[in-house]
Amino acid sequence: MHYCVWENGKAARKWVIDYPPAAQNLLTCNAKVIDHFSQKRWANATIFNPPFLLSSPIKPTINSPIFLTDNQNINQMEKLPLFLILFSLAISMAMADSNEVDEWFGNLQHAKERTTRLHFYFHDTTSGKNPSARRVAQAPSTNKSPTFFGLINMMDDPLTEGPEATSKLVGRGQGLYASSGLDELSLLMAWNVIFKSGDYNGSSLTILGRNPTTHPLREMSIVGGTGVFRMARGVVTLKTYFFNSSAGVAVVQVDVVAIHY
Repeated sequence: MHYCVWENGKAARKWVIDYPPAAQNLLTCNAKVIDHFSQKRWANATIFNPPFLLSSPIKPTINSPIFLTDNQNINQMEKLPLFLILFSLAISMAMADSNEVDEWFGNLQHAKERTTRLHFYFHDTTSGKNPSARRVAQAPSTNKSPTFFGLINMMDDPLTEGPEATSKLVGRGQGLYASSGLDELSLLMAWNVIFKSGDYNGSSLTILGRNPTTHPLREMSIVGGTGVFRMARGVVTLKTYFFNSSAGVAVVQVDVVAIHY
């Protein structure tokens, strides 16, 4: 069977896919279906199943990956060449990354462990026009709890060299923290430190642990990493540098001791 892509009202390309004869009556659908480009609904549209979306010949259905076209919607198909380019680039980049990781693991038996120490600050802001942390969920009793038990925040905090907000940005702290203590203000934190500059640009550390915020010094675990910090382990200590509950602002000193290869 032939499946066409239309450009400027003319069939520009054709592919042949060996579908069962019983599937032929599904090539044209008079029911209302969704245009995956514009998210609009069109009636009396022709369904196209481009083969680059199909891993093997299958029977097309109304739920199959589709492109739609009719005389009123021809221009939507002009986006297809760009989609093909982006799709090909994504596959190429994924294959390149996979090969690099395989090569890294192949050399792992000859690698030596090293220790990296880092020092920076994260700025957590829950109020204002551009908060870096937002409430995403809470328990029915959270507002009545003295420790806000059950509250969950998602964060994307800036990480800086110094405690000032104007200090050089070194990365982002992305993840979530949840109030997990009934009797003590304590957070369960699961977050990634993504480095944006310097020798570690593009690498990350994954941190998990308990953060009893009223304690002068807190400790959490490094449970992994990417890039330079693949298979990292170690310890992160937190120390509050500045906190203003009414303004919803906290600046926390972070010290990292990471063991990696």
